[in-house]
Amino acid sequence: MGQRHGLEVFDFLAALAPTAQVLPGVANNHAADYGRAQLTHSCRLLNSRGIQVFGLADQPAVLVSGAVLIAAGTEWSNRPAGYVARLEQLGGLGPGSFRILYPHWGYEMQAYPHPRQVAACGRELAGWHMIVGHHSHWPQPVTLHETEGRRRVVAYSLGNFTFGLRLAKHQRGTVLVVRLGPGADGRWTAGGIQWQQVAIRFFRGGRAEVELADPPAG
Repeated sequence: MGQRHGLEVFDFLAALAPTAQVLPGVANNHAADYGRAQLTHSCRLLNSRGIQVFGLADQPAVLVSGAVLIAAGTEWSNRPAGYVARLEQLGGLGPGSFRILYPHWGYEMQAYPHPRQVAACGRELAGWHMIVGHHSHWPQPVTLHETEGRRRVVAYSLGNFTFGLRLAKHQRGTVLVVRLGPGADGRWTAGGIQWQQVAIRFFRGGRAEVELADPPAG
């Protein structure tokens, strides 16, 4: 499958946003495919470009603006990988006025989460204010869960924003935008929630573009 990026990926990332705003979570089932040394090398390359990496066992989370904690963990790994953050080990993390869980979970190519995953989501929201998941490679629902008298955002999977292979089943995704800040009671909350379906289009000569697929929702 050739699931490796060349250094040109930095030009792609720079076109998306300033490097300080790009936060790659590396906790997934493929993180250990090339071994610990190669993962460490990749993370150091990202760090050298001003891109902060999280999702490692010794660095599972990142604190943004001193208030928003984002933590990444995976349900499993294709290879033994004690150096990659695991989902079940993230419960005690803190601090953070607003806590976002970024789990690698669920099954590939499912349009809706499995009931077991929905149940797990309910349990995780006891310790997290929002969940944004990934792994299905296909966009799943963006929902609101009622927890402790407050509605919390759960995006089970955003699918693929980009994908390097011309496989039709991997060419859909969602861009999610959520505004965070103190609510009327002073507690941080999520608001201004919007999401947009996108699709990857390939053209002759190897060029590809990400296009808006549907009218905005939210």
